[in-house]
This record gives sequence, C-alpha cells and structure tokens, in this order.
Amino acid sequence: MKLNEAFDAPQNKWVVKKLSDLDKDVLDEIWDMYEHTYKAIGLIVSDMKQMVSKYKISLLIDVDKDTLPDAFTIYKPTKYGAKMVLSGTDGSKPAKSALVKHKLQLLKKKGWYVEASHRLADIFMSSNINYVDDHEVVEKVLGKTVKWIGNGEYERKVGGSINVAKRLFGNPKS
Repeated sequence: MKLNEAFDAPQNKWVVKKLSDLDKDVLDEIWDMYEHTYKAIGLIVSDMKQMVSKYKISLLIDVDKDTLPDAFTIYKPTKYGAKMVLSGTDGSKPAKSALVKHKLQLLKKKGWYVEASHRLADIFMSSNINYVDDHEVVEKVLGKTVKWIGNGEYERKVGGSINVAKRLFGNPKS
C-alpha cells in the first residue's frame, strides 16, 4: 500500500483527519469536490474558511495515482453520535463507488447518521438502510423543526434558504 504524502495517508484507505491539519492544496481539493457535488442542489457553506471553522473532522480517501483525496465525508460529533454533514467526490467512478460503499458501512453502525436527499437518499433506500420514521425523534436528533411529509420524509431549510425534502438515515443513539 502506497502512502499518500499530500495528506499522510495510505492509498485506497479511508482516514480521519482534522480539517485544520490539512494543507491548502488538500483543502482546495475538498472545496472543489464540495462545489462540484452540491452546486446543483445548493451550497450550505459559502467558502472554505467557513467550512473549516464550522466543521472539524473529515474522512478522506485517495483512489487514484495523484496525491490528493478523491472523496471526502465531513462529520461532526453530536450527543446522538456522528452526523455526516457534507461529502463529495472528484466525479470519478472509483471515488463515487468508494464514497457510497463507505457511507453504507458507517450507516449500519450504531451512532452514525446522515440527512440525505436526491440520489443519495435513493441509494440508501434501495440498499435498505434504516431511516427514522418518527417526526419527534427526527426533530430531537436534528435539534430543528421540520415539516413532516410522512414515511420518514420531511422538508426543511438548508443553507438558510433552500427547502429540501430529506430523510434521516442510519442509527442515531437515543
């Protein structure tokens, strides 16, 4: 296994890194992946500085021959476990595959959860990933009021202004 010296990690292995410990090139790559992934559905952080100040911990993987990560997940610890808040890829098939497989593994573990919409929610549903189908529990875990649609689906504002229909997938601690 070759070591990726850009962010001091073995290639093809997910690693946990503090965002504040990553160099500018790696942070720029994460920002590019974030913009690429979220631009069509709405950015919830406005720039890299805000991302680094708001979120602290990331999971990164390099699946190709360059020295930069190809997929990431940023998560934050909560009293209900680890909430995955942002993720993205460089757009390549190997990176997308690595990200989805990793999320599916984590979401089966107690204490890992994520709000998902769009294509990722469809993947989680078709993979039989647990989702929370209780309005009160969703609001308790999120610490936010949501507009309940039913069957685990709800709508809420993200990024201050974008209304999105989501589900809370995974296994938050009670």
